[in-house]
Amino acid sequence: MQIETILGYLPDTDVSSILTIEQLDLITEKFNKGITRLKELKKSLPNDYTYPQIRVAIAKILHHSS
Repeated sequence: MQIETILGYLPDTDVSSILTIEQLDLITEKFNKGITRLKELKKSLPNDYTYPQIRVAIAKILHHSS
């Protein structure tokens, strides 16, 4: 949760140690297609994606679009 809070204040924070560009791109693609709930996103992604990674990606997506 702390990383998500930081992204709220500093949306350009580097999260590459948590997510690869490819992972972030895939989550963003799914999110933009309307899969916005955490559990739905988790089900639509490969099994190696974790809930914390998805939450960080959502925070990054939401704070970059503001």
